[in-house]
Amino acid sequence: MKFTRLFFTLLITVAILGCAKQADQVQVEKTENHFQFIYSVTVPQITNDFKTGEIFVPIPQTNDCQVVHNVTVETNGSYEILREPEYNNKYAKILFTDSLQFNINLRVTIDITREKHDNYKTKKMVTIEQPLVLNRFLQADSLVPIDGVVATEAAALITDSMTTVVKAQAMYDNIYSTMQYDKSGEGWGRGDALYACDIRKGNCTDFHSLFIGMARSAGIPARFLIGFPLPTDTNEAVINGYHCWAEFYLEGHGWIPGDISEAVKDNSKKEFLFGNLDYDRLMLSVGRDIKVETATGEKSFNFFIYPQVFIDGKLYENYEQKFEFKKL
Repeated sequence: MKFTRLFFTLLITVAILGCAKQADQVQVEKTENHFQFIYSVTVPQITNDFKTGEIFVPIPQTNDCQVVHNVTVETNGSYEILREPEYNNKYAKILFTDSLQFNINLRVTIDITREKHDNYKTKKMVTIEQPLVLNRFLQADSLVPIDGVVATEAAALITDSMTTVVKAQAMYDNIYSTMQYDKSGEGWGRGDALYACDIRKGNCTDFHSLFIGMARSAGIPARFLIGFPLPTDTNEAVINGYHCWAEFYLEGHGWIPGDISEAVKDNSKKEFLFGNLDYDRLMLSVGRDIKVETATGEKSFNFFIYPQVFIDGKLYENYEQKFEFKKL
């Protein structure tokens, strides 16, 4: 009898310890990503005479899913922090003049916290957009038409009786099942909705441009967001390239995300990435055809992620860039 009591006591103790361990695991489950991001640009010495050199780089902002704690700009040129008027993106404009006897260096260090974007389910941050903003995200962009074959494809998937979410889900599922993530050949990477509609392959810009064009053609405000992916298996790394995704607007919720290209790359995330995003990314800018003022007049960027360098108003591509991530 004593042995039996002792046995059951041990079983109860193990069960209690197991529950306590599970509770600890729940308590320490990570809900945010706090990190430092370093955006570096170097323009090697220019020996030819010139009057004005300019570098434009996007600066991230606080929004529903990320909090920017601090931004430090270091450069041997002069700089100012500005905003473009259409989407309110923030950017740094670095100026340098005369023939360079040295490299121009720029280093932007950002301390930021990113949270999971699960507003569709939780409604923890309901964003109410003004009609003027929503109207812009119903209009075409230069590479994102909202008529022709893009509209025809959307119309074939939806009916008037469907809710906004059901319509967006139908477009997400269609693109997921009919496009390949493929960066071979030419034409991909420009965010060209017609290319994506015709060729049915491309990178994240192409996937989400098609989704945005289809959504807008159906009267659903949708927008393009771009930034950088963050590694999940290391505390620091060099980031090789950008990543973008889309959002559509849902009354009573706000902006709802979708990342179709990432779902195609990892099928296990297909359901999650409609309406949700992990905290493994940094958003730098929103929108397409982004316009800024340069020394020689207005310039338009297809999308704004990499440095834009101008010498006397002409695009200059002889520069080096580096993007670094470090967990804090």
